[in-house]
Amino acid sequence: MTALAPTGQVARVAPSEAAQLRILRATLGLGGVGVDALLRDTFLALPAMRPTAAALARETLRKRLPFELARRGGGRRARCVHEGITREGRLWERHAPLSLPISPATEAALRWMTASPLGAFEPPRVALDPPRLGDELWMLFAADLLVRHGCVAALPSLAPSRLVRLAFGALLPRTEAALSIDEPLVILLEALQPELARAWRLVEEHRRALRAPAAIVAIDAAAEATLDAFFAALPPDAPYLAAFLGEAAAPYVARDRAPAAWAPALSRSGPLAERAAALRAAGTLPRAALRLRALAAQSGATAFFDEGYASAQLLLSSLEPWREGGFRDAEALLARLASLDAVTASPLGEPS
Repeated sequence: MTALAPTGQVARVAPSEAAQLRILRATLGLGGVGVDALLRDTFLALPAMRPTAAALARETLRKRLPFELARRGGGRRARCVHEGITREGRLWERHAPLSLPISPATEAALRWMTASPLGAFEPPRVALDPPRLGDELWMLFAADLLVRHGCVAALPSLAPSRLVRLAFGALLPRTEAALSIDEPLVILLEALQPELARAWRLVEEHRRALRAPAAIVAIDAAAEATLDAFFAALPPDAPYLAAFLGEAAAPYVARDRAPAAWAPALSRSGPLAERAAALRAAGTLPRAALRLRALAAQSGATAFFDEGYASAQLLLSSLEPWREGGFRDAEALLARLASLDAVTASPLGEPS
Protein backbone atom coordinates (compact mmCIF):
# COMPACT_ATOMS: atom_id res chain seq x y z
CA MET A 1 0.00 0.00 0.00
CA THR A 2 1.03 3.62 -0.30
CA ALA A 3 1.06 6.41 2.26
CA LEU A 4 1.51 10.14 1.89
CA ALA A 5 4.56 11.47 3.68
CA PRO A 6 4.46 14.91 5.35
CA THR A 7 6.77 16.06 2.55
CA GLY A 8 4.06 15.23 0.00
CA GLN A 9 5.94 12.25 -1.41
CA VAL A 10 4.28 8.84 -1.71
CA ALA A 11 5.90 5.95 0.16
CA ARG A 12 5.12 2.23 -0.05
CA VAL A 13 4.18 0.61 3.25
CA ALA A 14 2.62 -2.67 4.40
CA PRO A 15 -1.14 -2.81 5.15
CA SER A 16 -0.48 -3.08 8.90
CA GLU A 17 1.83 -0.08 8.71
CA ALA A 18 -0.76 1.89 6.75
CA ALA A 19 -3.30 1.13 9.48
CA GLN A 20 -0.95 2.43 12.16
CA LEU A 21 -0.21 5.56 10.18
CA ARG A 22 -3.90 6.19 9.61
CA ILE A 23 -4.62 5.98 13.34
CA LEU A 24 -1.63 8.19 14.09
CA ARG A 25 -2.87 10.80 11.66
CA ALA A 26 -6.37 10.65 13.18
CA THR A 27 -4.98 11.36 16.66
CA LEU A 28 -3.27 14.44 15.20
CA GLY A 29 -6.31 15.89 13.46
CA LEU A 30 -5.51 14.59 9.97
CA GLY A 31 -8.78 12.91 9.04
CA GLY A 32 -10.58 9.97 10.54
CA VAL A 33 -12.30 8.08 7.72
CA GLY A 34 -12.31 4.37 8.54
CA VAL A 35 -10.60 4.87 11.90
CA ASP A 36 -13.55 3.54 13.91
CA ALA A 37 -13.26 0.17 12.18
CA LEU A 38 -9.49 0.12 12.65
CA LEU A 39 -9.84 0.73 16.38
CA ARG A 40 -12.30 -2.15 16.70
CA ASP A 41 -10.61 -4.65 14.38
CA THR A 42 -7.80 -7.02 15.32
CA PHE A 43 -4.48 -7.54 13.56
CA LEU A 44 -3.46 -11.06 14.53
CA ALA A 45 0.19 -10.35 13.77
CA LEU A 46 1.47 -6.80 13.83
CA PRO A 47 5.23 -6.58 13.37
CA ALA A 48 7.21 -3.50 14.20
CA MET A 49 7.23 -0.80 11.55
CA ARG A 50 9.93 -1.09 8.91
CA PRO A 51 12.28 1.87 8.41
CA THR A 52 10.18 3.65 5.79
CA ALA A 53 6.95 3.57 7.82
CA ALA A 54 8.80 4.35 11.06
CA ALA A 55 10.37 7.41 9.43
CA LEU A 56 6.93 8.54 8.24
CA ALA A 57 5.54 8.18 11.77
CA ARG A 58 8.41 10.13 13.32
CA GLU A 59 8.13 12.91 10.74
CA THR A 60 4.36 13.12 11.22
CA LEU A 61 4.79 13.44 14.97
CA ARG A 62 7.58 15.99 14.63
CA LYS A 63 5.49 18.27 12.43
CA ARG A 64 1.96 17.69 13.70
CA LEU A 65 2.38 17.42 17.47
CA PRO A 66 3.32 21.11 17.93
CA PHE A 67 0.60 22.05 15.43
CA GLU A 68 -2.05 20.16 17.41
CA LEU A 69 -0.83 21.73 20.63
CA ALA A 70 -1.34 25.13 19.03
CA ARG A 71 -4.73 24.17 17.59
CA ARG A 72 -6.03 22.80 20.88
CA GLY A 73 -5.14 25.82 22.96
CA GLY A 74 -1.54 26.93 22.48
CA GLY A 75 -2.48 29.25 19.63
CA ARG A 76 -4.96 31.32 21.63
CA ARG A 77 -3.90 34.55 23.27
CA ALA A 78 -3.71 34.03 27.02
CA ARG A 79 -1.88 35.23 30.08
CA CYS A 80 0.46 33.45 32.45
CA VAL A 81 2.80 34.38 35.28
CA HIS A 82 6.45 33.43 34.99
CA GLU A 83 8.92 34.40 37.70
CA GLY A 84 6.42 36.90 39.05
CA ILE A 85 5.91 38.64 35.72
CA THR A 86 2.62 38.49 33.80
CA ARG A 87 3.10 37.55 30.17
CA GLU A 88 0.47 37.71 27.46
CA GLY A 89 0.31 36.21 23.98
CA ARG A 90 0.27 32.83 22.32
CA LEU A 91 2.18 29.94 23.86
CA TRP A 92 5.32 30.55 21.82
CA GLU A 93 5.20 34.24 22.72
CA ARG A 94 4.95 33.54 26.44
CA HIS A 95 7.62 30.83 26.67
CA ALA A 96 10.80 29.65 25.04
CA PRO A 97 10.34 26.76 22.57
CA LEU A 98 9.17 23.64 24.40
CA SER A 99 10.87 20.34 23.61
CA LEU A 100 8.41 17.48 22.99
CA PRO A 101 10.59 14.35 22.94
CA ILE A 102 9.07 11.10 21.76
CA SER A 103 10.15 7.69 23.05
CA PRO A 104 9.34 4.07 22.08
CA ALA A 105 6.30 4.35 24.38
CA THR A 106 4.38 6.13 21.62
CA GLU A 107 5.25 3.47 19.04
CA ALA A 108 4.16 0.74 21.48
CA ALA A 109 0.88 2.52 22.20
CA LEU A 110 0.21 3.03 18.50
CA ARG A 111 0.83 -0.67 17.75
CA TRP A 112 -1.52 -1.61 20.58
CA MET A 113 -4.24 0.74 19.28
CA THR A 114 -3.96 -0.85 15.83
CA ALA A 115 -3.64 -4.49 16.87
CA SER A 116 -6.31 -4.66 19.58
CA PRO A 117 -10.12 -4.63 19.45
CA LEU A 118 -10.43 -1.51 21.57
CA GLY A 119 -14.20 -1.44 21.40
CA ALA A 120 -14.45 -4.72 23.34
CA PHE A 121 -15.92 -4.83 26.85
CA GLU A 122 -12.48 -5.71 28.24
CA PRO A 123 -9.92 -4.81 25.54
CA PRO A 124 -6.34 -6.02 25.86
CA ARG A 125 -4.01 -3.73 27.75
CA VAL A 126 -0.43 -2.78 27.07
CA ALA A 127 2.31 -1.98 29.58
CA LEU A 128 4.17 1.12 28.46
CA ASP A 129 7.57 2.43 29.49
CA PRO A 130 7.50 5.75 31.37
CA PRO A 131 6.53 8.33 28.74
CA ARG A 132 8.43 11.51 27.95
CA LEU A 133 6.70 14.85 27.55
CA GLY A 134 5.93 14.44 23.84
CA ASP A 135 4.57 10.95 24.51
CA GLU A 136 2.29 12.31 27.23
CA LEU A 137 0.90 14.95 24.90
CA TRP A 138 0.30 12.48 22.07
CA MET A 139 -1.35 10.03 24.50
CA LEU A 140 -3.78 12.80 25.47
CA PHE A 141 -4.77 13.20 21.83
CA ALA A 142 -4.99 9.39 21.46
CA ALA A 143 -7.20 9.14 24.56
CA ASP A 144 -9.47 11.84 23.15
CA LEU A 145 -9.82 9.79 19.96
CA LEU A 146 -10.69 6.66 21.96
CA VAL A 147 -13.36 8.44 24.00
CA ARG A 148 -14.94 10.02 20.93
CA HIS A 149 -15.13 6.57 19.28
CA GLY A 150 -16.65 4.87 22.32
CA CYS A 151 -13.53 2.92 23.31
CA VAL A 152 -13.54 4.12 26.92
CA ALA A 153 -12.58 0.73 28.36
CA ALA A 154 -9.22 0.98 26.58
CA LEU A 155 -8.16 4.18 28.36
CA PRO A 156 -6.24 2.61 31.29
CA SER A 157 -3.36 1.67 29.00
CA LEU A 158 -2.73 5.39 28.41
CA ALA A 159 -2.87 6.29 32.11
CA PRO A 160 0.94 6.70 32.38
CA SER A 161 0.41 10.11 30.74
CA ARG A 162 -0.26 12.73 33.40
CA LEU A 163 -2.28 14.67 30.85
CA VAL A 164 -4.53 11.66 30.24
CA ARG A 165 -5.04 11.32 33.98
CA LEU A 166 -5.97 14.99 34.34
CA ALA A 167 -8.29 14.97 31.34
CA PHE A 168 -9.93 11.55 31.63
CA GLY A 169 -9.13 10.42 35.17
CA ALA A 170 -12.85 10.00 35.86
CA LEU A 171 -12.91 7.19 33.28
CA LEU A 172 -9.84 5.44 34.70
CA PRO A 173 -9.68 3.09 37.68
CA ARG A 174 -9.63 5.15 40.88
CA THR A 175 -6.11 5.72 42.20
CA GLU A 176 -4.60 7.50 45.17
CA ALA A 177 -1.23 7.85 43.45
CA ALA A 178 0.41 11.25 43.71
CA LEU A 179 0.71 13.48 40.67
CA SER A 180 3.80 15.48 39.77
CA ILE A 181 3.56 18.82 37.99
CA ASP A 182 6.93 20.11 36.82
CA GLU A 183 7.72 23.24 34.82
CA PRO A 184 7.31 21.66 31.33
CA LEU A 185 3.93 20.24 32.35
CA VAL A 186 2.91 23.65 33.71
CA ILE A 187 3.50 25.10 30.24
CA LEU A 188 1.40 22.38 28.63
CA LEU A 189 -1.39 22.86 31.17
CA GLU A 190 -1.41 26.57 30.41
CA ALA A 191 -1.80 25.85 26.72
CA LEU A 192 -4.33 23.04 27.07
CA GLN A 193 -6.91 24.75 29.30
CA PRO A 194 -9.59 24.66 26.54
CA GLU A 195 -8.72 21.03 25.72
CA LEU A 196 -8.92 19.94 29.36
CA ALA A 197 -12.29 21.66 29.72
CA ARG A 198 -13.54 19.91 26.58
CA ALA A 199 -12.30 16.56 27.91
CA TRP A 200 -14.24 16.99 31.16
CA ARG A 201 -17.33 17.83 29.12
CA LEU A 202 -16.80 14.65 27.08
CA VAL A 203 -16.68 12.69 30.32
CA GLU A 204 -19.89 14.41 31.47
CA GLU A 205 -21.72 13.44 28.28
CA HIS A 206 -20.47 9.86 28.63
CA ARG A 207 -21.64 9.69 32.25
CA ARG A 208 -25.08 11.06 31.41
CA ALA A 209 -25.66 8.11 29.09
CA LEU A 210 -25.12 5.56 31.88
CA ARG A 211 -28.01 3.65 33.43
CA ALA A 212 -26.27 1.68 36.18
CA PRO A 213 -25.97 3.54 39.52
CA ALA A 214 -22.68 1.78 40.35
CA ALA A 215 -21.07 3.03 37.14
CA ILE A 216 -22.08 6.63 37.87
CA VAL A 217 -20.76 6.41 41.43
CA ALA A 218 -17.46 4.92 40.19
CA ILE A 219 -16.91 7.80 37.76
CA ASP A 220 -17.49 10.35 40.49
CA ALA A 221 -15.11 8.56 42.88
CA ALA A 222 -12.39 8.42 40.23
CA ALA A 223 -12.91 12.10 39.41
CA GLU A 224 -12.64 13.09 43.07
CA ALA A 225 -9.39 11.12 43.44
CA THR A 226 -8.03 12.79 40.30
CA LEU A 227 -8.86 16.23 41.65
CA ASP A 228 -7.38 15.42 45.06
CA ALA A 229 -4.08 14.56 43.37
CA PHE A 230 -4.24 17.58 41.08
CA PHE A 231 -4.88 20.14 43.80
CA ALA A 232 -2.24 18.56 46.02
CA ALA A 233 0.31 18.95 43.21
CA LEU A 234 -0.87 22.35 41.91
CA PRO A 235 2.04 24.80 42.10
CA PRO A 236 1.19 27.56 44.61
CA ASP A 237 2.36 30.18 42.13
CA ALA A 238 0.06 28.90 39.37
CA PRO A 239 -3.46 28.47 40.80
CA TYR A 240 -4.89 29.62 37.46
CA LEU A 241 -4.03 26.20 36.01
CA ALA A 242 -7.24 24.92 37.65
CA ALA A 243 -9.46 27.36 35.74
CA PHE A 244 -10.39 24.69 33.16
CA LEU A 245 -12.70 23.14 35.74
CA GLY A 246 -14.82 26.28 35.83
CA GLU A 247 -14.85 26.44 32.04
CA ALA A 248 -16.00 22.81 31.86
CA ALA A 249 -18.77 23.15 34.43
CA ALA A 250 -20.15 26.59 33.56
CA PRO A 251 -22.54 25.70 30.71
CA TYR A 252 -24.05 22.77 32.61
CA VAL A 253 -24.54 24.61 35.90
CA ALA A 254 -26.12 27.54 34.09
CA ARG A 255 -28.43 25.42 31.94
CA ASP A 256 -29.35 22.26 33.84
CA ARG A 257 -31.12 23.27 37.04
CA ALA A 258 -33.33 20.16 37.33
CA PRO A 259 -31.73 17.09 38.96
CA ALA A 260 -33.12 14.80 36.24
CA ALA A 261 -30.95 16.53 33.64
CA TRP A 262 -27.82 15.30 35.40
CA ALA A 263 -28.72 11.61 35.19
CA PRO A 264 -31.23 11.33 32.35
CA ALA A 265 -30.56 7.64 31.68
CA LEU A 266 -30.46 6.46 35.30
CA SER A 267 -32.66 3.40 35.67
CA ARG A 268 -35.70 3.52 37.96
CA SER A 269 -35.18 -0.09 38.95
CA GLY A 270 -33.04 -1.14 41.90
CA PRO A 271 -32.86 -0.01 45.52
CA LEU A 272 -33.76 3.60 46.23
CA ALA A 273 -30.52 4.09 48.19
CA GLU A 274 -28.43 3.13 45.15
CA ARG A 275 -30.31 5.53 42.89
CA ALA A 276 -29.98 8.30 45.46
CA ALA A 277 -26.23 7.71 45.66
CA ALA A 278 -25.98 7.81 41.87
CA LEU A 279 -27.88 11.08 41.69
CA ARG A 280 -25.58 12.64 44.29
CA ALA A 281 -22.60 11.33 42.34
CA ALA A 282 -23.94 12.94 39.17
CA GLY A 283 -22.80 16.29 40.55
CA THR A 284 -19.15 15.72 39.63
CA LEU A 285 -18.78 18.94 37.63
CA PRO A 286 -20.42 21.36 40.09
CA ARG A 287 -18.39 19.77 42.90
CA ALA A 288 -15.23 20.24 40.85
CA ALA A 289 -16.14 23.89 40.29
CA LEU A 290 -16.71 24.43 44.01
CA ARG A 291 -13.11 23.40 44.65
CA LEU A 292 -12.19 26.61 42.87
CA ARG A 293 -14.03 28.63 45.52
CA ALA A 294 -11.35 27.93 48.10
CA LEU A 295 -8.68 28.91 45.60
CA ALA A 296 -10.58 32.09 44.82
CA ALA A 297 -10.82 32.94 48.52
CA GLN A 298 -7.09 32.44 48.93
CA SER A 299 -6.36 34.51 45.87
CA GLY A 300 -8.71 37.27 46.97
CA ALA A 301 -6.81 37.55 50.26
CA THR A 302 -3.47 38.05 48.49
CA ALA A 303 -2.34 41.65 48.86
CA PHE A 304 -0.80 43.48 45.92
CA PHE A 305 2.59 43.53 47.67
CA ASP A 306 2.52 39.77 48.40
CA GLU A 307 4.39 37.23 46.35
CA GLY A 308 1.89 35.50 44.09
CA TYR A 309 -0.36 38.53 43.64
CA ALA A 310 -0.13 38.41 39.83
CA SER A 311 -1.05 34.70 39.76
CA ALA A 312 -3.92 35.30 42.18
CA GLN A 313 -5.34 38.05 40.00
CA LEU A 314 -5.09 35.83 36.95
CA LEU A 315 -7.21 33.15 38.62
CA LEU A 316 -9.73 35.68 39.93
CA SER A 317 -10.24 37.20 36.49
CA SER A 318 -10.99 33.76 35.01
CA LEU A 319 -13.52 33.04 37.80
CA GLU A 320 -15.41 36.33 37.63
CA PRO A 321 -18.71 34.74 36.43
CA TRP A 322 -18.47 32.14 39.20
CA ARG A 323 -17.85 34.74 41.89
CA GLU A 324 -20.94 36.66 40.73
CA GLY A 325 -23.29 33.81 41.57
CA GLY A 326 -21.96 30.69 39.87
CA PHE A 327 -20.63 29.14 43.07
CA ARG A 328 -23.97 29.76 44.77
CA ASP A 329 -25.80 28.12 41.85
CA ALA A 330 -23.50 25.08 41.98
CA GLU A 331 -24.07 24.70 45.71
CA ALA A 332 -27.84 24.90 45.28
CA LEU A 333 -27.72 22.36 42.48
CA LEU A 334 -25.77 19.89 44.64
CA ALA A 335 -28.35 20.31 47.39
CA ARG A 336 -31.12 19.44 44.92
CA LEU A 337 -29.19 16.39 43.70
CA ALA A 338 -28.85 15.19 47.30
CA SER A 339 -32.57 15.58 48.00
CA LEU A 340 -34.64 12.43 48.31
CA ASP A 341 -37.42 14.21 46.42
CA ALA A 342 -35.13 14.33 43.38
CA VAL A 343 -35.02 10.52 43.29
CA THR A 344 -38.71 9.87 43.93
CA ALA A 345 -40.18 12.68 41.85
CA SER A 346 -37.86 13.10 38.86
CA PRO A 347 -38.43 11.12 35.66
CA LEU A 348 -35.09 9.32 35.87
CA GLY A 349 -34.71 6.83 33.05
CA GLU A 350 -37.26 4.19 32.14
CA PRO A 351 -38.25 1.08 34.05
CA SER A 352 -36.12 -1.83 32.95
